[in-house]
Amino acid sequence: MTPHTAALMRSRLTFLALAIVATSASAGAQSQPAAPKHEMQHANSAWKEMDAFHTVLAATYHPASGKKDLKPLRARADSLAATARSWSASTPPRTCAAASVRSTVADISTDALAIANQVLANATDAELLKAIGALHTKFERVEKQCGSHDMKGMKH
Repeated sequence: MTPHTAALMRSRLTFLALAIVATSASAGAQSQPAAPKHEMQHANSAWKEMDAFHTVLAATYHPASGKKDLKPLRARADSLAATARSWSASTPPRTCAAASVRSTVADISTDALAIANQVLANATDAELLKAIGALHTKFERVEKQCGSHDMKGMKH
């Protein structure tokens, strides 16, 4: 990557971060769709920021992976990035305080922002499916390490 390309990417990421902050401030006033059935199968964890991210992730990942419907991801990519950033900046409960968990959560935040940038750049469905699938896999790794993967007998 050339210095010019790196500077351009930093500029774009800064712009996106500012846009996410502005969108997040107004998003609280908007109604959110009901959580998909998958979300209701998980018990809430001790880490509310992880649960908030999971709600957005489930609403974007499951339509994409099941029906190949990328509209929810394209519509909520900014929320995905914002909740990931909030999660990464939060203090984990003791059960989730391992360095490996914190590192993966930081990676999730970076990856969610990259997905938001891909959406802005009109990435293909195939590119977005690959990215959201990888993000979901990382989330499940954290969820399992935190002992929060309670599916009540359901397969994921």
